[in-house]
Amino acid sequence: MRRSSFTVFALTVCIASFVSLPLHAVEPRWAWQNPQPTGSTLRAITFLDISTVVAVGDGGTVIRSDDAGLTWTDIDTHTGLYIYDVSFGTTSIGLAVGSRGVVLRTSDGGVQWDFAPSPTTGEIDDVFLLDGATGFLVDSYVSDYYTLFRT
Repeated sequence: MRRSSFTVFALTVCIASFVSLPLHAVEPRWAWQNPQPTGSTLRAITFLDISTVVAVGDGGTVIRSDDAGLTWTDIDTHTGLYIYDVSFGTTSIGLAVGSRGVVLRTSDGGVQWDFAPSPTTGEIDDVFLLDGATGFLVDSYVSDYYTLFRT
């Protein structure tokens, strides 16, 4: 009987200790980043490696971080169109896509972006690059239908 009481007591102490832990001890801490790097709505983010991050959003916004998101650099994309998605096939080659069929391409890890040929004038919602040469785009130009394009 005494052993059983001790077991119940020890279990109760363990559970109470776990429950009383602050939330940040159990889950990762989140730090507010938007609008701090930019005032624009951000729509997609991707990591190129453990420290290089690229995020895209409204008004042609592309921002890049080399320190896992602690600091951000605004990148001039020469467009004011919405950018909905971004994908990298390698740590250098990436595409960003968005409204009115805009396709932006980088070959230097997102430091500079240039316009690339687009298969559509519709809204390009998604992009996925398998590698530096093969990728997929999803266009929602026709109201109830989506078109899949492959490079």
